[in-house]
Amino acid sequence: MEARFNKILNRTDNSSIFTPDSLDTAAIIMIANTGDSAIAENPMLYMLKYEQQSLEAREKMAIRMGYPMIGFGVSYTLIKKDNMSTSSMNGRDMVMPMVSVTLPVYRKKFNAIKQETEYLKLASEQNYIATANSLQTQYSQALQSWSDASRNLSLYGQQVHFANKSLEILLKSYSVSGAGLTDVLQLNRQLLEYRQKLVQAQADYNTSVALINRILAKN
Repeated sequence: MEARFNKILNRTDNSSIFTPDSLDTAAIIMIANTGDSAIAENPMLYMLKYEQQSLEAREKMAIRMGYPMIGFGVSYTLIKKDNMSTSSMNGRDMVMPMVSVTLPVYRKKFNAIKQETEYLKLASEQNYIATANSLQTQYSQALQSWSDASRNLSLYGQQVHFANKSLEILLKSYSVSGAGLTDVLQLNRQLLEYRQKLVQAQADYNTSVALINRILAKN
């Protein structure tokens, strides 16, 4: 594959071709059919989800801190035996159940925290939606760029191939009769243009695949 591509570009067969780690065609088509779920693994969306969970926990804590607190316990008292005492409880330790009720003094403070958290949650949810929409737009554009680049790779690859064949025929004719130099030069310029477009198509393809990988958080 690399040797053929290098041949089309009129380079040596062992010339290196840089291509980033990419999804194959079948994988990209399969992901394209998954719709909005394709971007669900994006780290930015995960971060916003965790932020929302943190705010929900903060809101629950503020609500609970505004409630009265009821405590249950047991008081245990050691009683030393007194030889002078005639009480029936003399020397017997005392166990006493206890109940306590604590009223929240800073209820307004906790209500303010709760209200602030609700505003932060709303802002976080809106940020999540905006980020998801932005990623979805980028993803759709990247898929379109990938599709266009794939078609251009095939198109210009064929054009370079056919132009090479035509140039070989013209060169043979020119070497025999000496005629057709203008056609040779014109076709050579056309071939160079096709090669440049082929290289640009390869660059566009690699760029679109890299963007898809980034949006989908692929390694």
